[in-house]
Amino acid sequence: MEGPPSPESPAPPASPPAAGTNSPLDRLAGFRFPYVAIFLFVVAYVFSVDLFETVMARHFQAAVERAVDVDPEKGPVSVQIHLRVSTLLRTSPWITIGRVRVRPIVLAADGRRLLFAGQRGVAVDPDDDG
Repeated sequence: MEGPPSPESPAPPASPPAAGTNSPLDRLAGFRFPYVAIFLFVVAYVFSVDLFETVMARHFQAAVERAVDVDPEKGPVSVQIHLRVSTLLRTSPWITIGRVRVRPIVLAADGRRLLFAGQRGVAVDPDDDG
């Protein structure tokens, strides 16, 4: 006797899905979360590195600008600038602890004479009034 299953008779088993009915897009859609997570990680990593580089560039530019603001009455300007920038590079926690690489270049007011370049600086003439 056919008809609706009674509570005493078991329901007919559900037929399994036919093989190959899942399209490749359906299978790829199942990995949405990992794809989104990897994408967000890469974006956050790239932008955090860029942000850190920008912050460090602004920090050291301001620090070198303060270091080159010297008083000509206290001695030769080029020697003062060399000492102050060298001290900045030796004592900065970003450089000593964080191993940040900084290569400052300081030019004289004429824009031609080099006063400081890289980690060691340049030879300065103490008799030069800078």
